[in-house]
Amino acid sequence: MTKGLTELETIAISLQGAGAPCGACRQVLREFAPNLLVIMTDPEGQVQRETTLDQLLPDSFGPENLVKS
Repeated sequence: MTKGLTELETIAISLQGAGAPCGACRQVLREFAPNLLVIMTDPEGQVQRETTLDQLLPDSFGPENLVKS
């Protein structure tokens, strides 16, 4: 729970096979933290990969791309 905080720096994700977050999750994370560090672990907590959200979602679309009226 973030309790209203919206500036994220790092997220750790634990999935079978140490998978990456899905595309929809990547986009939601992008809305809050385009420079997010993503740590992927297996269910035992062993780090299998570290990357950035920008590498997982290149050329992404964010709030700064919306036209302000």
